[in-house]
This record gives sequence, structure tokens and C-alpha cells, in this order.
Amino acid sequence: MKIKRLEMVGFKSFVDRTVVNFDHDVMAIVGPNGCGKSNIVDAIRWCMGEQSARHLRGQKMEDVIFSGSESRAGHDFAEVTLTFENDSGDVPIEYKDYPEIAVTRRLHRSGDSDYLINKTQVRLKDVTDLFLGTGAGTKAYSIVEQGKIGLIVSAKPEDRRLLIEEAAGITKYKSRKKQAERKMELTQQNLLRVGDIVAEIERNLGSLKRQAAKAERYLAYRTELEDLQLYEASHRYLETYGWIALESREVEEHTLASDQARVDLVAEEGQFEGLRQVAHEAEQQLELAHNAHFAAENDVRAEEAAIDRAKDKLATLETRAKQATVEADEIAEQVQKLSHEKELVVADLALLEEAEAGQAATVAEKEERLASVVAEHEAAESLLRELRQGAAQAQAQIASAQAKLAGFERRQGEMHQRHEKLAAEEVELHELVAEHTIRATHLRTRRATCAKARRRASRSRSASRRGSPRCAPTSRPATWPSTPPRRSSRRSARACRRFSRCTRASMASAPASRRCSRRRTTRSPAWSPTASRPRTSTSQRSRVSSATGCRTSW
Repeated sequence: MKIKRLEMVGFKSFVDRTVVNFDHDVMAIVGPNGCGKSNIVDAIRWCMGEQSARHLRGQKMEDVIFSGSESRAGHDFAEVTLTFENDSGDVPIEYKDYPEIAVTRRLHRSGDSDYLINKTQVRLKDVTDLFLGTGAGTKAYSIVEQGKIGLIVSAKPEDRRLLIEEAAGITKYKSRKKQAERKMELTQQNLLRVGDIVAEIERNLGSLKRQAAKAERYLAYRTELEDLQLYEASHRYLETYGWIALESREVEEHTLASDQARVDLVAEEGQFEGLRQVAHEAEQQLELAHNAHFAAENDVRAEEAAIDRAKDKLATLETRAKQATVEADEIAEQVQKLSHEKELVVADLALLEEAEAGQAATVAEKEERLASVVAEHEAAESLLRELRQGAAQAQAQIASAQAKLAGFERRQGEMHQRHEKLAAEEVELHELVAEHTIRATHLRTRRATCAKARRRASRSRSASRRGSPRCAPTSRPATWPSTPPRRSSRRSARACRRFSRCTRASMASAPASRRCSRRRTTRSPAWSPTASRPRTSTSQRSRVSSATGCRTSW
């Protein structure tokens, strides 16, 4: 087998249909790097059934499809067709009559792959069997790539033997031998499995025989049961047929009776219709009598109203007759006229009453019944209305009482909380008043003490300025202090410092408003210690303040 032609579509860099004809025994493909020289060898290897993407210089099998460039879109599939000349006859029997053998491989981007020999879809195994023993194939010596000679020289004897067997043409027979041995092994395993199945069936044969005997007995019993059921069904059918005949006769009798009853019913309905017409005429007459009665009642009411008006007029005329004797004659004439009219009205009323009495005789009983029913109905309605009103009033009173009770309870709780809060505030106020009372008493005492000390200090200081003790006469005035003035000034300074400390502590513990009021009280003339001492100059007051050491402002 010799390669005659190679056709490529969408394989790697051959996006368009490319045909390479091998017309000479030796051909060379020359070109720069990257022009696709190795892609031709990859196409031949791929078409002959190569399954490893690494041997085709790719990561996965979809890499052999043209993926596109800047100017062209990617291809949907890759197809390579390799045409051989069939001149040696070393091919399978089914292809010996063909002068050329075209092997085609097609791969879609979805992953579907097709193999064709002479445009007939085949399996990969058929393609592999075609190239066995011919020297062509993915692993044969027909394709010697770069570095393949060194691998053959340095290969193991087993690998080198494969190449020799391929060249000798016995690879095909060895593969067939392996397939036959594999089939024999599979057949042997199938035989062992069949033997196991036969042994299992022989073990189950006794139970199967017993089951077959049971099945035969079951069939016999079922046949007998079916006969008995048919016999019973026939008896039931005969019995049912007799009952049906009897029931049919009774049905016929009842049908005749129902027809006769229907005829009687029609006659009764005719009579009832006549009675209904009579009743309808009586109702119409009754309605006419009611209308006449209502008209007579209206006339009577009108006459009664006229009589009432006449009576009113008569009373008025009598009153006027008593008041004015001048109009007595006229009133008498009017009275006579009215009396004559009254007689006429009474005569007409008597005639109407006689006519009404004749009609009332026929309607009295029905009116009495109707009046009794209406009275009972009105009494029941009035009682029901009163009960409903009583229930509604009771529910309203209950709701209002519950609302008032809830309001009283809520107000009681609020008053209780308010009372507790006021009691707590009252206790706090009492405690605060007692505390401030104690503080005020203490402050008054301290202020009086400090005022006395200052007065003593001022008197001693004024006496010391008027004359020194060393130049003083032998007889002291009665107003001098009994102790030296230095010791008296020290005691007054200590008392003033204690007073200032107490004042600052009380002001720090009291609120701001009380502190301000206390500050204002401290600054008032009533509490000033200088109110009881003699007036001095500003320089003397500053000297006294510096001598006593009191840092208060007056």
C-alpha cells in the first residue's frame, strides 16, 4: 500500500480544503519554521487512528480543529482523508477488489468522531485491522520522526522485536491470535458459568418437579372449580329468571293500578280546579266587600269629623250667645240649621249602618279570625321587640359598667402610684428640711462665733495700734483683753478659717439654687461681721483681713 493523496479540511492550520498528491517515490516538504510542515505528518498519524493528543503535539483532541485567527473564525470540525493504492493485496478480503482505499476521520467540536473507509462508516477497530501487517499505522515503522532512530537503537529487545515483527508482516496474525485466545478465555468463562447454572438447576430440579405436580393438581382443581361454578351459576340463573318473571307480573299489576290512580288523579285535579275557581271568585267578592267596607268607614269617619266640627261650632255659638245677647237670634237660626243638618246626617248614617250590617254578616267570622291572628302576631312581635330591647339595654349597661369599672381600676392604680410617689417625695422633703435646718443652725452658730472672734480681733488690733504694750501705762483700760493680742488674733484667724471651710463644704453639698441663695445671704449686711464693729478705712480693713487670714469677701 502506497500513499496516493492526502486531503485536509479544518485540521490545525489547514482551514481550507488542502490536497497533497504523492506522485513521486521521494517527496520533500520545505518551508520556514511554523508554516505547518509537521502538521502534515500529524494529519497522517491522526487519520490512521492515533488516540493520544500528546503525540499530536496538543493537550486535548479538540486542539486539532482550527480555532480561528484575527481574520477568520474557527472551524466546526476537522476532517482528514488518506488515499492508498491497493496494489499489494495485503488488505482484508472485503477491500481487495478496490483499486484505491480512502480512509477518512472526522472530529466535531462537540466531541463526536467518525471513521470511514471508502465513504462507509466503520469502527476504529476496522481501521486498525486494515493497517495490520502493512507497515503503516500509528506505532509502525512507516513514520520515523525526529529522534526515532536513536530510540530504536537504544530500545529494549522486546520493543525492537515489535518493529521486526511489523516488518515481517506477522503482527496481524499475532493480533488475531490474541483475539482468538481472548475469545477462548471468554468462552471458557461462559462454559464455567453455564456449568454453575446447570448444577444450580439440577439442585432445583426436585423442587421444580414438586412444583410442577402442584401446578398440575391446581389446574385439575381449577377445572373442577370452574365446572362447579358454572353449575351453580346456571341454577342461580334459573332462579333469577323465575324471580324476574314473577316481579315482571307484579310490575304489570302495579302499572295498571298506577294508570288507574293517574286517571282518578286527573279527575280529582279537575274538581280541585273548579273549587279553586270558586274560591278565587269568593276571594274577589271578599276583596270587593273589603273595599266597600273601607269606603264606608272612610265616609263614617268623615261624617264623624263633620259632627265633631258641628259640635265645636255649636259650643262656640253657645258661648257667644251667653256673652252677647245681641246675636242670640242669629245663633238660634244657625242652631236650627245645624240641628236639621244633624238629623239628615243621622238619617244617612242609619242607612249606611243598615247596609254595612248586611255586608258585615258575611265577613264577621273571617274578620274575627284575622283579627285574632293579627292580634296574636302583634303581641308576639311586641313581646319579641321588648325582649330584644331589654337584651340590648342590658348588654349596653353591662358594657358601660365594665368600661366604668376598668376606668375606676385604672384610676385607682394611678392614684395609688401617685400616692406612693407623693409619700416618697414627702419623706425626702422632710429629710431635706431637717438636714437644712441642722445646717442652718450650725452655720448661724459658726457665724456668730466668727463674728465675735473678728470683733475681738479688731478691738485688739485697734488697741495695739493706739499703743504698744511696752509703752503702755501701768494701769490697763477696762476694755483691753486679758490675753496678749497676738494670741487673740491667732484664735480669731483659726475660727475664721474653720468658718470658711464649713461654708465651702455646705455650699458644695447643697444644690446650685440653694448655693446661690446662701451666697447672697452671706453677702447680705445682716450677716456681715462688720455691721457691729466701728467704721474703719479701706487700708485698715485690708490689714485686718490679712492679719486674720480669712479669705472671705465682704
